[in-house]
Amino acid sequence: MKSYIKSLSRNKLYTAIEAVGLIVSLAFVILIGSYVRQQWQVSKGEPEWKHYYAVGILTDFVNMAPEGLAGAIKEEIPGVDKASVLTSTRGGSPNVGDICFRRMGVKVVEPDFFDMFPIPWVEGSEADLGGDHVAISEKVLAQLGPAEEVLGKRLTTERDTLTISAVFKDMGTPMFQNVDFLCVRDPQPLSPGAFGGTYCLISSSMPEKDLRAAVNSFFKAHDINKWSWSDDLDLNGSLVRMDQMYFSDLNRAGNGIAKGNRSLLVMLSAVVLLLLLSSVFNYINLSAAFAGKRIKEMGTRAILGASRGSIVRTFLAESLLFTAVCAALSIVLAYYLTPVLTRYVETRSGSDAISVPFSWQWDWISVGVLVLLVLALGLLAGWIPSRIASKYDAVQVVKGDYRLKNKRLFSKVFIVFQTALAVLLLSFALILEHQFSHMVHRPLGANVDNLYFQYLVSQAHADAVEQLPFVTESGYSSGYPGGPGWKVGMTLQELSHKQVTISHLQCNPKVFEMFQFDIVEDFHLSSGDGVWVTESTLAELEMDPAHPVFPQGVGYVANMELAGILKDFAVTDAAHVDGRETGIVTVDKDLETEFLVLKIDGDHKEAEKTLRELYTRFSMEEDGYEGIPEMSGFIEDKLTQGLDEAKRYMRLMELFMYLAILVSVLGLLAMSALFASEQTHDIAVRKVFGGTVGGEVLRGVGTYMLLVLIACVIAVPVAIWLSGRYLEGYNYRISGYGWIFAVAVVITLAISFLAVLWQTLKAANTNPAVELKKE
Repeated sequence: MKSYIKSLSRNKLYTAIEAVGLIVSLAFVILIGSYVRQQWQVSKGEPEWKHYYAVGILTDFVNMAPEGLAGAIKEEIPGVDKASVLTSTRGGSPNVGDICFRRMGVKVVEPDFFDMFPIPWVEGSEADLGGDHVAISEKVLAQLGPAEEVLGKRLTTERDTLTISAVFKDMGTPMFQNVDFLCVRDPQPLSPGAFGGTYCLISSSMPEKDLRAAVNSFFKAHDINKWSWSDDLDLNGSLVRMDQMYFSDLNRAGNGIAKGNRSLLVMLSAVVLLLLLSSVFNYINLSAAFAGKRIKEMGTRAILGASRGSIVRTFLAESLLFTAVCAALSIVLAYYLTPVLTRYVETRSGSDAISVPFSWQWDWISVGVLVLLVLALGLLAGWIPSRIASKYDAVQVVKGDYRLKNKRLFSKVFIVFQTALAVLLLSFALILEHQFSHMVHRPLGANVDNLYFQYLVSQAHADAVEQLPFVTESGYSSGYPGGPGWKVGMTLQELSHKQVTISHLQCNPKVFEMFQFDIVEDFHLSSGDGVWVTESTLAELEMDPAHPVFPQGVGYVANMELAGILKDFAVTDAAHVDGRETGIVTVDKDLETEFLVLKIDGDHKEAEKTLRELYTRFSMEEDGYEGIPEMSGFIEDKLTQGLDEAKRYMRLMELFMYLAILVSVLGLLAMSALFASEQTHDIAVRKVFGGTVGGEVLRGVGTYMLLVLIACVIAVPVAIWLSGRYLEGYNYRISGYGWIFAVAVVITLAISFLAVLWQTLKAANTNPAVELKKE
């Protein structure tokens, strides 16, 4: 062991590269492994999690249910033992004294909720709730003061005044997030109107197919289809088991329910495993090469009586020690990297798709997996070098014959695979970057330059905004091109009950003029009001372009005239484009909404600062709290913010990819240095017989470039396939991106060339006389 430690200290470059690669990769394996495991465990916190279900009224959207559905299905469907709603009905942004809790609305449940999802209470219990009483979370209590001073205080929203009567620790299950204010109400009678999330607990003897059939029969019996936004929608009850809810496509809205990203987990797992694989290749390769430097030492031991088994055990013990030390350091690094990972993977506050906060999963399973991983890596990295060291005859090794026979085939194979991984990951990183840039610069089919989207508190607020000197034009609108809009699903009777989804943007004539849509045909209505349809909508509704008439079923524009046809414009953000840009714009000169579109002349930062200050002032005057100024902003900025989640995920992926590339390059650098040091004798001999420095450099660099080219040939087809699969997830995606793979190859060749050139030049410039004297 002393000789091993001394050898490590003498070869600091190899030791550092081995250690850095292994420590970094293990740190991210610990973090990502913990995160992935945590995500898969969401919604399985209850012993009977297989018997919990979410029930909704839309086949593609489970978080909406009619008022009173919970009590009705409990009463009418045998096998439903418990049922409750969880929704926001008591207003948003609660205030306690001068403290405003923005985006932390009061949630409402029914009594069965506490039997289904037990809550640990800090002060009081569910018995203290009901009526105008509210419970707060321990997190909220920490901001308000001691419990004895907070209990009994008044909490206000824009609609209610409540009394704080209890404090809870958490919701008891990770499925329910951002639930910090909780009220209880009695079960309500079944009545029309989408209300929120409904959850039920069924008896263990009831199969899911029976529950699904019973819910659909219940919907039919109560004619719930007639309660929807469109009389023609065929609503079968949506049903999702709670352990599947977290990743279900039917889970599309918040109401306190967490939402995970299955694709992100798969991609994270794949990338971090590639990072680990690259580091393991590097570790084993360098360990094997390092064994070559110690081969004479092992031969001498064999001559002095050491058995082949003892030599193998020596290598294994040394490798296990090195791996264990690196693992311990990786735990420390993972601890300090936790805030970085948290920043990348957690969804912003207030998002409908709430992510579960990241936390370390340190239990006997995590520790056991890490120990097994360390043992596997240590034994593998020790066994391969021991096999190399023990296969040569001790006398031949001491005489120096090993150097003549050693072709380093094993190391060359590892270099090819490691470089192939680098090319693959670099190509994918460039694809991610190009796709994101493509989405950011997506054509809108409208103009949003210098336009500001302002959420209004009151008419007085609107009047004050319109009087600002930098506001040159203003008008009312329900949204903006490319932003989250009102989507309406409908069944068209004239088209054999064809179901379509259309995005609906409402605005007054001034805003329509400001957006500068591309007009295909203008019917020049005398009133100026009317409905504009996009070309895709025209085709989707199968309307005759020469004599367009809305088919039966488009009821919400039935009484409006068709104003004209527009070229397609963006009806949602680039990350959620689902095919055709089917949209309509209704122009109404009498429209008044909660939003203004402002045309700004001047510095954007100063204008936004002034507008936010004005919004906060009116919000305090009207509602008693500062509101949510982030709801407003320049439309260009808001469109980019809509891609923030995609951007964070992309940056996280790129981080792992570049780390893997770095490990690969460092390994190549170390191997080139090792090979160069072993080739100095041969170089000296060739130079004595007329060899030149240039020729030796060409020979040495050419060997590596051939390996890199082989790696590129292997990696590029895999990168093309992987990129194609990734891009399939986007309807709005890049095309003609073959040049990216060529760029990845050129970058890899350049980096590899620079990595080996220095050491090759150093060996090629060796003085033959000095080197041969060593013999």
